[in-house]
Amino acid sequence: MFIMERKKAFIIPFPQHGHINPMLSMTKELINKHHFDVIFYGLDDRREAIENTGATYRKFKHFNLTNFPKMPDLVDVFTYQLKVSNQELPTLLEDYIRDQPDVIIYDFMSLHGKFLLKFIRKKKCLKQPLGVNFNPTFALKPGIFPTDEEWSEAMNKNFWDIIRLVWLFILQAILSIKFRLNIWNTMKFFTETDELNLVGISPEFQPKREYFGNELKFVGHSASDQIQKAKIISDKKLEKILDSIDVINPSFDLDQRTEKVLIFASLGTVFNDFKQIFDKILDAFKLFESEDPSLKSFLIMSVGHTVFEEYKDYQCPDNMIILPYVPQINVLEKASLFITHGGMGSTNEAIYFAVPLIFIPMSADQPFVAKRLCDDFNLGIRFKPFDFTSPQLKDGMVKIINDHTYRQRTFDFSKILNKYNGGKMAADEIAKFIDERDKKQK
Repeated sequence: MFIMERKKAFIIPFPQHGHINPMLSMTKELINKHHFDVIFYGLDDRREAIENTGATYRKFKHFNLTNFPKMPDLVDVFTYQLKVSNQELPTLLEDYIRDQPDVIIYDFMSLHGKFLLKFIRKKKCLKQPLGVNFNPTFALKPGIFPTDEEWSEAMNKNFWDIIRLVWLFILQAILSIKFRLNIWNTMKFFTETDELNLVGISPEFQPKREYFGNELKFVGHSASDQIQKAKIISDKKLEKILDSIDVINPSFDLDQRTEKVLIFASLGTVFNDFKQIFDKILDAFKLFESEDPSLKSFLIMSVGHTVFEEYKDYQCPDNMIILPYVPQINVLEKASLFITHGGMGSTNEAIYFAVPLIFIPMSADQPFVAKRLCDDFNLGIRFKPFDFTSPQLKDGMVKIINDHTYRQRTFDFSKILNKYNGGKMAADEIAKFIDERDKKQK
């Protein structure tokens, strides 16, 4: 009887939801279709989701995102990761020597994953695993996308930022000397490619795709509705609101004016501790209701646990609910409008269900996502997070709900992006690459 040899994989992400979630479908495919044993690193807030794929969950020992800045820029992210990598790398190396994985899949933001591979490759006596760089957002090419001007805008340099960059350089030097690694420019190291490079968006979504070569494989967004859709909704009021609205996305009748409008607002799981923004959304929704009283409108706000504590005594009417968390897929399939921070995961899910968007981008890649979808594809409207008023937001709501061309364009774009199954394609590419490498080595 032939027994298929099982390959072993390490998955080493940057342990935030937006970086772990896009890898879950790929993990499930690697385990179920390609017979991999997967060890997936993370933190306890995503343990259940990781284990549901069939992977073995392994907790990072030194990450503590409770101390992560509310509005981090790239310097914050790199500085934090260099500090953590200094502590985490010896543990990861011990795990590698013990488990001997065939492939290490790391998030492009996971400097500790990159450092581990770089260290292993210096030691020729160690088994050399396949390195897979997984990017859940736009691919980057310095000077092309983002442009030098866009990088400078994202960095927003001032005197204190120069001091922070000097400190970043010192941390790079310490880590390079300690582990004998040549890491003197984290910004450059951040955009380096590996043996296999997967981008978790469709090629049509990528800005300036023509400037990126074949070294990148655009696999598309993961079919996350299959993983994250809740079978049971625990909040009875939320369940009642959703039960009162038909599923309209993505196969709705574009010419039919719905009598019920569901507006969904969420700023994600990282940059969501800003009650003043949610207050503006609440005020804008009240103005929106008064604009057309004949239209039955609903508002669902997912505000995170910190802000929810400030709203716990707020008396919501029957058509409004504020919760720390909602099952996003269940809401999006019935939503007429999504007010979002513009995280790549949430944005792709909105497009998957053909929901028009209002962006309030907070940080990271969110301004680039908002600019791409609003300026290039005209799928929504974007506001700067602290520079808009409730009446301006209300006008945006009215414009998108009443102008059905937004729905049409979003629907058309969803058909393009939904051709791809990112999880399946990513797993297939990894398995194919390993098989081809094994054949060459025989």
